[in-house]
Amino acid sequence: MSQLDQPLLYPNTIGYIQGQAGTHKSRLAEAICTQFVKNSDCNASHVGFEKEGRRDTHVLYVDTERNIKSQFPGAMQRIIRGSCMDITDAPERLDYISLLAIKRNERLRALQEYIAWKRQDTKGHVLIVLDVVSDCISDFNDAPESMGIIDYMNTMINEEDVTFLCVIHENPNGNAKARGHLGTELKNKASITLQISQYGGEMDGHIVYKIQNLKNRMDRPLPDVFVEFDESTGLLVLCESSAVSLAKRSGYSKAPIELVSTRLPDELKKDPAVGVVHKSLAEIFSCDERTIRERLKEMIEDGTSIDTQGKTHSLERSGVGKGSTYRLI
Repeated sequence: MSQLDQPLLYPNTIGYIQGQAGTHKSRLAEAICTQFVKNSDCNASHVGFEKEGRRDTHVLYVDTERNIKSQFPGAMQRIIRGSCMDITDAPERLDYISLLAIKRNERLRALQEYIAWKRQDTKGHVLIVLDVVSDCISDFNDAPESMGIIDYMNTMINEEDVTFLCVIHENPNGNAKARGHLGTELKNKASITLQISQYGGEMDGHIVYKIQNLKNRMDRPLPDVFVEFDESTGLLVLCESSAVSLAKRSGYSKAPIELVSTRLPDELKKDPAVGVVHKSLAEIFSCDERTIRERLKEMIEDGTSIDTQGKTHSLERSGVGKGSTYRLI
């Protein structure tokens, strides 16, 4: 599978998606699944994902977290709708199961039995989605249990025609690490790692999310991809570059660009020297000069509009060293 024409997911590998709670990890996995479930006459592409090659891939979606009355059925319906089908259809290349009602200490065995059973009557390649993988064992901090499920996946990708895509939570302390000993082992053994996280601040109820390729053993990491949640469809969609820039600025807790651009014209009138401008704005916004330097650099690169005396200007920096100055053009 590719994303925005860049190779991403390869067969017979282990990959995983990590993120904090509420960052739509599962919807990202669903977007990947739609590309394998859809028929050849469906041109829908979600979040830039595209299936490569002609061979069919069957999806086994294993859920451990969502309730089976509405949440998990709704997720499978999103995959079906995203595959250009009606929710009353039964796609040939999609099977799903919930392990929620099975005791944790019995889930790995149940998972193995389910996969073995489905492999008997499923031809071709199989993408197995474990959402979330840490709930497939009793304790994600237990080394033997964690290595047990990792060893099982490694054996399967080498002996069977399967690929694993796991979903896992990050530690709640915000250090961007997949949870527990299992997360550590996944990081070591996986061929591809995707992280989805909130990018910048919230804008009128809209939130931009960044998909970052943290690891790609098969190729160089992909550029970041920015998406947002479409409430009308329940799907993730690619985000416009202007919304990405706005989200980044709104996330600044100190010296937001909108306020810097308001104070900048008066400071330039006093003294346009770069060092003086940095110092004066840092005092105004109670931050360090490096923060101001970064904000002004971004304003120049993005061509940020600065309104003064009824006219629209942009910022320019000229000269080198101590003699460099800012000016509005």
